[in-house]
Amino acid sequence: MSLYRLYERLRRRCVPPSGNNRSFLVQQHAVGQVRHETAERLKRWPDIFSVMPHQVEFAPGLTTPTARTDAITHVAHAMHRDGLVAGWRNESVAVAAVFGEAPLFHIERAALRHFGLTLHAVHLNALTDFDRSGEMWLARRSHNKATDPGCYDTIVGGGLGNGMGITATLIKECFEEAGMPADLASQARPAGAVHVRREVPEGVHDEILFTHDLVVSKDFVPNNHDGEVQEFVRLPLQDVIELIGSSDEVTVEASFVITDFLLRSGFISPDVPGYLPLCKLVHRGEKRAGS
Repeated sequence: MSLYRLYERLRRRCVPPSGNNRSFLVQQHAVGQVRHETAERLKRWPDIFSVMPHQVEFAPGLTTPTARTDAITHVAHAMHRDGLVAGWRNESVAVAAVFGEAPLFHIERAALRHFGLTLHAVHLNALTDFDRSGEMWLARRSHNKATDPGCYDTIVGGGLGNGMGITATLIKECFEEAGMPADLASQARPAGAVHVRREVPEGVHDEILFTHDLVVSKDFVPNNHDGEVQEFVRLPLQDVIELIGSSDEVTVEASFVITDFLLRSGFISPDVPGYLPLCKLVHRGEKRAGS
């Protein structure tokens, strides 16, 4: 497949946020982006938000993480009742000025995109071998998933929450999503982070994906435990590239994680025309990857 074709599909599916947003500031830290129309809706709660022409902040009286969490939870529930926030997860996500620092507040995961807030997640590339003969496991998401139902994903992927660290989250998700025992999951090799930031109908999807690579035996067969996967497939790497470059069947985030692996591993040669634009596209969010 032409790398330019792969590049164009990824570029089309990951359109950066437009200027149709206002900064969401918390204690002078820019933590997200709010669409103008969403910001206007937030004027409904003047005791919770200060809405200005170019930015949105919490009201001055909300000075503690607990107060801000309670306030934005109230708003998220109201937006959910109004049909604006779909796919309620009962999953709390910490929002901090810098990843790893004390949270400024917590928010229901389903509301993240409406405020352009960053989700941190783990993803696993599982292969039978790291050379060109290796095959990669993909998971087809359940049709009941709130986002990307029925699409292919990496074999394991999950957001960080409830104060769990990266390694602990990976091991938990490996068991829940693929039935992978902890002794195998703990062999996964950390491989950096990929930052995906794009316009979506709800607002801005902003996600930092901590990537991991793992070789599994050809006898390994994944087994889903949490109902979020309908099937697993094992494909040659060339077929994975074709799938990503010729259709929208693979989630955007998984497409970037897998393409990053193919570039890092040398499966995609730097001598192939289109290599550098593809590298720039996949890694364009690197400067914020520590945020």
